[in-house]
Order: sequence, then structure tokens, then C-alpha cells
Amino acid sequence: MDTHISVLTTLYTAHRHELLAYLTTLLRNQDDAEDICHEAFLKAIRHGTPRNALTNPLAWLYQIARNTALDELRRRRRVYIDQLPDADLLVDQSTNVDMRLSTRDQVRKALAGVPSLYREALLLYVWYGYNVKDIAALCGCSTTAVKARLFRARAYFRTAYDAEMC
Repeated sequence: MDTHISVLTTLYTAHRHELLAYLTTLLRNQDDAEDICHEAFLKAIRHGTPRNALTNPLAWLYQIARNTALDELRRRRRVYIDQLPDADLLVDQSTNVDMRLSTRDQVRKALAGVPSLYREALLLYVWYGYNVKDIAALCGCSTTAVKARLFRARAYFRTAYDAEMC
């Protein structure tokens, strides 16, 4: 048990801010994200370390946090998961301000046209920089499913973005 807590303490210290940023994007509320982050670590301590946690402890922790956040959203009957991250991060910062604002709005609207299941995979891949294997572990699905989600997300995004450009 002490080894388990030691591992979680190390994970907490190393990845707390990254996990908190992910939860803030998911919940769109910093206070809620902090609560869920702490709750996820408490759940991890209470439940011990399953086999999949030994191979990829960070993905295991993200999965606990994601499931805890989704449970909270269901409990509150909120739909924050469908809201978008700040599109400024997805827009080229070298262009002028008017062009960035226009592009940001187009990106935001195009992302809104992507169903949440696919948008989550797309954002984890593009914005957070996770690889397909890590996204699969985080979402609790196969790498093939993640590749399919990314393919569909890109198609939805492309269609919505092209419609915005017209």
C-alpha cells in the first residue's frame, strides 16, 4: 500500500497540472476541474493498482479522471463536454489580429460541428499531442477505434470548416 501511495504521489507531482488542464477543458470550469482532479487521485488511492495501471499509469489516471468528470456531468445534467476549448490555441499566432479572430471563430464553429465522441479524440491528438495508443488507453477503446474516430473527426471538421469558408 505504501508503494502504491508513493507511485501516486509521484504521478500527482509530475502530472497534476497537465491533468488539471485536461479536466478544465472537459468541464469548462477551473474549480470543478480541481475538485475532480483531487477526487480522481483519491479514487486511485482507494482502489489500488490494477494491471493496466502498471503498464501505463498516466493513462490509467486519466481514465479515472475522465470517468469521474463524466459522472459529475451526468449527475448535474450539464453538457460542458460539448463546449469547445479556446480556439486561439488552434490558430496560427503569426497572422494579424483580425485574421486570427476570423479564423478562430471559423475553427470554433467547425469544431462545434464535430460530434463530441470524435471531437474528444481529435483534441487529444492535435491539441494535447497524445498518440493513438495513449488516446485508446485514456478512452478505454482500441487503437483501431481511435484511428476511426480521428478519421471521422477530420472529415466532420473539414466539411464544417469548408462550409464556414463559403
